[in-house]
Amino acid sequence: MSLGPGSDIANDHPDICITTVNETHYLVINKFTVFRPMLLLLTVDSYHQQHEPLVLEDLEAAWTGSSREHKHLQVIPEPGKREGYDEAFELFPDDDTTPKTGPSFVHFLQRFEDLPEGYVRNGEHLPGIYQRLLQQARDALVLPTEVVPCPHNFVLTRRWMMVIPRRAKEFHGITANAPGMMGSIYIWNHDQLDA
Repeated sequence: MSLGPGSDIANDHPDICITTVNETHYLVINKFTVFRPMLLLLTVDSYHQQHEPLVLEDLEAAWTGSSREHKHLQVIPEPGKREGYDEAFELFPDDDTTPKTGPSFVHFLQRFEDLPEGYVRNGEHLPGIYQRLLQQARDALVLPTEVVPCPHNFVLTRRWMMVIPRRAKEFHGITANAPGMMGSIYIWNHDQLDA
């Protein structure tokens, strides 16, 4: 049994679905965790596919509260000071010691502090920001028309939004989705660690 007729995500446990968000998305437990907790925010309409751009309902659900075909967002805790570690890990847009240009991979970032006060307070302006960043990613990939899906990773925090153009789903057998681009690359064995 799956989470809807168009979904490739198995619904094989009665407690996998935690709640419904805004009547448009399910918040479910991710069975293949890299972080704890790690949740998925899935569209209720299971025919929405991962290659479709995010829409207002997706961003509102994200603001409220492993690649699959079913459109989804991964919900993970923000890094910070962890028990047993001397220093807190920060995402590069939040690290004051990182140059504001960020890492060497192509990315498009909008810091909310650079916008007029209250601009993103309730999330209504998020789709416009996302569409602008997505267009920059589309331009970077030199995609011919809007009909062609724009492969990308998306990261949203309360302080900024980022779109990262995606040329491939993996590099030397190592998957690099949005958490990977933020520094949390997950690997399956020592050979991948060495690579």
